Amino acid sequence: MPRTSGVLTLQQLVGAAERLEKKEAHGGVQDDWLSLVEEARDRLADPAFRALPLRAFRVTENGKKRVVASPQNPDRLIQEAIVPLLQAAVEPRMRESSHGYRKGRSTLTAAVRVQHALKSGQRFVTLLDVHNFFPSVDHQRLLQLLEADATPGLAAVVRSFLCASRLLDGQLLPPEGGLPLGLPISPVLSNYYLSDLDDAMEGGDFTFLRFADDLFLAAASRDVCDAAEARASKALGDLGLSLGEEKARRFEYEGEPFLYLGQAVDADRVYERVASPRLERLAERAAGTATAASPTPAAEPEGVATFAPPRTLYVTEHGLFLRIQEGRIVAQRGKEPVCEVPIRKVDRVMVLAGVAMSSGFMTTCISAQIPVVFSVGRSGRVGTLASGSIPNPLRLRAQYDLSADPSRRLALAGAIVAAKCDGMLRRLHRVAGAEQARDSIGALRAGIPRVESVDAMRGVEGAATRAWYSSFRLRIKFPEFAFVARTKRPPKDPLNSLLSFAYTLLYGEMQMSLLAHGLDPHPSFLHELRSGHAALASDMSEPYRILIADSFVLDLVNKRQVTPQDFQKHADGSFWLNSEPRRTVLTAYEGFMGRPLGGRSAATPRRLIEAAVRSLLRVVLGEASELRLPLGATDVAEAEGEC
Repeated sequence: MPRTSGVLTLQQLVGAAERLEKKEAHGGVQDDWLSLVEEARDRLADPAFRALPLRAFRVTENGKKRVVASPQNPDRLIQEAIVPLLQAAVEPRMRESSHGYRKGRSTLTAAVRVQHALKSGQRFVTLLDVHNFFPSVDHQRLLQLLEADATPGLAAVVRSFLCASRLLDGQLLPPEGGLPLGLPISPVLSNYYLSDLDDAMEGGDFTFLRFADDLFLAAASRDVCDAAEARASKALGDLGLSLGEEKARRFEYEGEPFLYLGQAVDADRVYERVASPRLERLAERAAGTATAASPTPAAEPEGVATFAPPRTLYVTEHGLFLRIQEGRIVAQRGKEPVCEVPIRKVDRVMVLAGVAMSSGFMTTCISAQIPVVFSVGRSGRVGTLASGSIPNPLRLRAQYDLSADPSRRLALAGAIVAAKCDGMLRRLHRVAGAEQARDSIGALRAGIPRVESVDAMRGVEGAATRAWYSSFRLRIKFPEFAFVARTKRPPKDPLNSLLSFAYTLLYGEMQMSLLAHGLDPHPSFLHELRSGHAALASDMSEPYRILIADSFVLDLVNKRQVTPQDFQKHADGSFWLNSEPRRTVLTAYEGFMGRPLGGRSAATPRRLIEAAVRSLLRVVLGEASELRLPLGATDVAEAEGEC
């Protein structure tokens, strides 16, 4: 008997649970998806996996009574989780003519293809469907196809679902043939079954399109179109199916738009069907009544600064008191207000000085889901005040499972270090005199697949970072910021002070982004766990120390936005930014984070961070098996296109 325990990972089950949870968000019923995930995992671990009976009920449609069935929630979860696996298995069989239930395909892509056919002169059209398709599917033929492409465990699970009995009015009925319409796996299995039809329709002097069991034919003459229909009829006969005449339409296109899969199409264009709310917005925009953008806020006083978008409130002056008054954040020095900012204009608060705050300020930020990040003093320790609600338990369960799995943790740590090395090599590509550093980093990068432990992976990361810093000085234009070596806790010169400050800002950005995506910033893959340290935020920051923080510091010093006189040397030999220059650096930082990365993309460093966290989230939700961190504008565009 094929084993089913390896069919799905916990992450894939969690991703499926989140999709189902979203579908039910407005249904009024809240299922315990975390318990269902654990139940599904336990059932799949049993070699004798058996599907639960389908819930069957009678419906009347067009005066005809029929019985429909849907899976119980535990099985619905498993089916939702295996849909992507089935899609990946069937995709190599798919032809260009198939548009249903495929990534990047839709009724719109099919309609565009129809428009091209009409424009090319194929004016004779036939619209058909497969007669009684879903109930007529032959299980044995379908499973033979599936077993040729899918793993034995996956095929065994699908077989169990197809052979499930039905529970109707308290009575257990034997399984039926065909594909029940209520199963999440039925649409993609329909593609499997009809792939032979797609093959048979290749290479003709006509256009053939299929969306599930709806067929489109177009040709330059009626004879060719009829011959194509006969070919489709024969191919369906070989599958034990036939064409349906009830919905068949045969006509010659004469210039008037016609409906195809709900889209109006003619030879020139596809007409978008706009729903009422959007239609109202378009009408308002056309009439010039759309709401104007909010004006840019005036500059705030010393000690506090806000930037947009997203809008960050920085608190940089020691001794301020933060409170809430009539929907505004008020910062006051003693009893004197120095700044007032409407809460609706603040997305997050970054506290960089010792301040006091009222309980009202804290509870308002929590309820409004405005994270407050604290980075106070010279220790570099960062704390976060975030929403008091428990983070998404499904995501946390999947995340903890990943970090507890030694082999997967090593793979994820390796992906982070590889991305950091790739970022270093990008930055050193054209730097004269950096040949030795490039060679060292390149050799370390090539050896990552052979690293056998997380401890050793940290050693690779450390060696690559030392090679990077050995060439960092080559990119500095002015001798007053000469770089000798990286020093921290405390930084021993102005340049190291800037690097530490930039790393703190980046670490806070990454921590906030992880929290915003429902992830715990603490359980790590690369860094060691220690008290008070968001280790995952450090993990995810590693590649972007090079690509963002170091680039920002070089921007500052090479454009002389700061000078060595902007720093104060303390008794322990450490250097720290003075108050006013720190405000200048924060202003420059926000400008840098909102600046396009280059090329035609509008992607910014801040969007690069968001795309990195979404890449991790895809792994946590089982949507990707490998972590691929974006390193540039093109990577961001690709990552955002996958969401």
